[in-house]
Amino acid sequence: KLKTAKQHGYRRLQSALERLRDSGSERQLAQVEQDSLSRLNGLETRFPNLAEVITHFRRHLSLCLLSDQHVLRMDPLLLVGGAGLGKTKLVQEIAKALAVEFYLISCASTTAGFTLSGLDAGWAEGRPGRIFEALCTGRTANPLVLLDEIDKMRGDVRYDAYGPLYTLLEPTTAKRFIDECLTLELDCSHIVWIATANNAEVIPDPILSRVKRMDVRPPTREEMHAIAQSVYRDLRDSEPWSMSFEEDLSDDVLGELVALPPRLLRRALLDAAAAAAERCSACPGRALTIGPDDVRRVLPRSRSRVMGFTAPVERAA
Repeated sequence: KLKTAKQHGYRRLQSALERLRDSGSERQLAQVEQDSLSRLNGLETRFPNLAEVITHFRRHLSLCLLSDQHVLRMDPLLLVGGAGLGKTKLVQEIAKALAVEFYLISCASTTAGFTLSGLDAGWAEGRPGRIFEALCTGRTANPLVLLDEIDKMRGDVRYDAYGPLYTLLEPTTAKRFIDECLTLELDCSHIVWIATANNAEVIPDPILSRVKRMDVRPPTREEMHAIAQSVYRDLRDSEPWSMSFEEDLSDDVLGELVALPPRLLRRALLDAAAAAAERCSACPGRALTIGPDDVRRVLPRSRSRVMGFTAPVERAA
């Protein structure tokens, strides 16, 4: 059985080398286009509590445009804030706006460094790491890689899950990063690294020293109104039935939604729309309106248990 397992490991190694041979060993560098800054327009409305992060991107993209080749380049960035504040979603939207290759690595399921750096093919589970896979399957040498929930990496002294990042987050050493399965040097110095975390206190100091930290605050009540309206409009644009509803939410409905974290808004609005559709099923042909009672029916029973946002807002008497 051990021999068979090792054979599988060597087959995975052979497959990876064949893919590398077929795709070639060189990659282009993604460029920042002249209209890249304008593509970020509107993100402040959707993510008002992350406006500082968006400004950070604008400034560094402006720097990229000053270079001859307009190559996309940024130092590693760490976004720290409670769960459900929109950190991951914003990074995804920025990658989409810039039309760059994007890879999400869920660190909560990363229990050892070889998930990133590969495991020797001599082991039964030997295979290339996620970093090789991103560069091998992609077209560019500077994709945007999101290390989601980097504070949830787990491991022990033998398999330090953070280990590869000490090399990867330093441009000088990242030029000669070695995948343990392939024993090949990879130039990872162009990768754009973004990480998110709920609690930076548990992240090792050597990692914190390699990234720029930006703290993300919860949205204010007024900002939550704007976020909820934006999420609702996105819902109307994406669902075939949603054009049957009014274009905007009322202030009363927005008041019911302010206690929710942004990540739960779409789900709550979808459920509230379903409740409104059921309530108005007897009057077809009329524009439907989501009402406060529709929202109350679908909200969690105890809003105080919702994570990642401020305490519930008390209603006026």
